[in-house]
Amino acid sequence: MAFAILLSCAKEAGQPELVEQPAARQEQTYTLSVTADKAASTKALYIEDGALRATWAEGETVQVIKPGTGEVIGTLTAQNNGPSTTLSGTVSGTFAVGNTLRLEFLNADHYTSQNGILHEGAGSLDKTCDYATAEVKILSIVGNTITTESASFRNRQAIMKFTLQHNSSPLVVSQMSITVTGESQSITISVVPPSPTDELYVAIPCYYDSVFSFSFDALDVLGKTHYNKNIDSQTIENGKFYNVTLNL
Repeated sequence: MAFAILLSCAKEAGQPELVEQPAARQEQTYTLSVTADKAASTKALYIEDGALRATWAEGETVQVIKPGTGEVIGTLTAQNNGPSTTLSGTVSGTFAVGNTLRLEFLNADHYTSQNGILHEGAGSLDKTCDYATAEVKILSIVGNTITTESASFRNRQAIMKFTLQHNSSPLVVSQMSITVTGESQSITISVVPPSPTDELYVAIPCYYDSVFSFSFDALDVLGKTHYNKNIDSQTIENGKFYNVTLNL
């Protein structure tokens, strides 16, 4: 009874009650599986009926990025081939329901040096310039398992096939430099094919802009004659394939 009286007096005197606070979620490792859809607009690039297509390959890996920091906090692996797959793996950190995770396939560091080949060989575009991203929100955290919404990946580049001509005849070149300039970005791409050719596939990164100017400088087979051309105000979109006849 004395204890009850003292407690009552404390409340009447306006002293704050001690409320037990929930324990802060500690940094730990969680399992994460994400259903990833690439349909007709993402990666593992190939051309079908004149359009850019994309599929997953089993074993491909995706980095999980903490938005706003660029910090890699986990890796997920594609579980099957096809336009859709389940990405499974682990992430480490402190998370809450509603947080956003950024998913990245490969990276954007390979665009400045290309070999002009879409497929075939270690240096082809589908292996070096295949860059796609998605963002997903965390829906639940139960134990050490995180559940997110499904991911819809988006290509972060366009592919352009250049058929080269001079005076309307095929122009075989040993290399070509392309400077692509938008309102907020500019990149110079050096394209050196394994052997001289009049057809070059080039990956054009267009993260922020959609209208670009192009400056071309192609070198003939003997390495003596340059062929130049500037083209202004061309609309280029992520995830698109462009078949271009370029008369230099």
